[in-house]
Amino acid sequence: MKLSGTQKPSSILRVALALAAITFSLAVSAQAQTETVLYSFADGASGNPPQDGVTFDAAGNLLGTTSEGGNFTACSTGCGVAFELSTGTGGGWSETVIHTFGGGGDGKNPFAGLISDAAGNFYGATGLGYNTIFELSPVAGGGWSKTVLHYFSDPSGGTGPYANLVFDSAGNLYGTAHNGGNVDCNCGVVFELSPTSTGWKETVLHTFTGENGAYPSGNLIFDSAGNLYGTASYGGTGCTYANCGSGLVFKLSPSSGGGRWTETPLFEFTNHFYGWHPVAGLIFDSAGNLYGTTSYGGNLGECGGDDGCGLVFELSPRSTGGWEETEVYLFGSSDGALPQAGFVADAAGNLYSTTSQGGASNCGTVFKLTPTSGGFWTVSTTYTFTCLDDGGYPTGDLVLDASGNLYGTAQYGGANGNGVVYEITP
Repeated sequence: MKLSGTQKPSSILRVALALAAITFSLAVSAQAQTETVLYSFADGASGNPPQDGVTFDAAGNLLGTTSEGGNFTACSTGCGVAFELSTGTGGGWSETVIHTFGGGGDGKNPFAGLISDAAGNFYGATGLGYNTIFELSPVAGGGWSKTVLHYFSDPSGGTGPYANLVFDSAGNLYGTAHNGGNVDCNCGVVFELSPTSTGWKETVLHTFTGENGAYPSGNLIFDSAGNLYGTASYGGTGCTYANCGSGLVFKLSPSSGGGRWTETPLFEFTNHFYGWHPVAGLIFDSAGNLYGTTSYGGNLGECGGDDGCGLVFELSPRSTGGWEETEVYLFGSSDGALPQAGFVADAAGNLYSTTSQGGASNCGTVFKLTPTSGGFWTVSTTYTFTCLDDGGYPTGDLVLDASGNLYGTAQYGGANGNGVVYEITP
């Protein structure tokens, strides 16, 4: 079943629609946007493939990471690189590898992207081997220096940091580790890194145990009161082991005495029609509603099995307490499938994201949610990948420039078949 892109049904109507198996059609707009491949990764020192998105520095350069490539001596498929893309005087973009990960204590396989501070330093994580949080700092006269801020040397402090980090207003870093924490579950943690006179100190804010979530993979976000919001791809009520449950959305609130934070599950995905397996982060709208995606669920008969193609959901706070979930859009394979990235918003309140598969070539799409009157949304396909020179299988978050152009990465395709960095121009 596919809901219209402008439908936002009540929970009672959702059940009625499911039982009646009524199918609505979505008018997907024609692709008026132009995609330009800015850089195609080669299988070598330049790194490949990019798992997450790119980000801008103050000069308009794009920075990101690849999970493999670079150093093939320490890692059989390469340990990954951090890269910068810059425009030349004659046009076009060129890559500079700003760090080649060496394995061991240097870390390897960064799956997360980079974030920056006000001074122009960039921060990221390596997800395999010696899991690390690192800083890249520009050096006067050119080049970059890399500093490891934290080693995840104790499994109770988490292992496998796969998501982007986020700063608070005091300069502390926050993130999730996909595994570690509770030894019986190995379900992951939420952590804080705070700068001290002797280096950065980790504090575990929350440990997942299965029932309160498991395997967080998405980016965290703050609200104006300093609470954190995120998703756990598995877990839920009654779960005592990691691969139980369909995932949940959670809120973490700081305690007055410091230390561990209080978790409040906002919504559990207990019915696959309403989505399951959220792996991406969330975004707020101006009214305080949360939006995200699940990689599976929704149209359970589509995408070659009973798992579903994934969907877009909205969580709205009720005046009586708690949150209500609405399925904003259910993917149906031809319009996209298996979304794994979060949303980015433009100045008009439109939301953009990607699906890692689906579309005409089953190579993924870029899609747009446009708000309309009455709190409804129109969904349209912005671009469909072909897995050829234009790329394919995008999984990272998008970023917007001041002119409204979108930038992202795709894991496959390009001139060398190893992924691309692309721009989409309205």
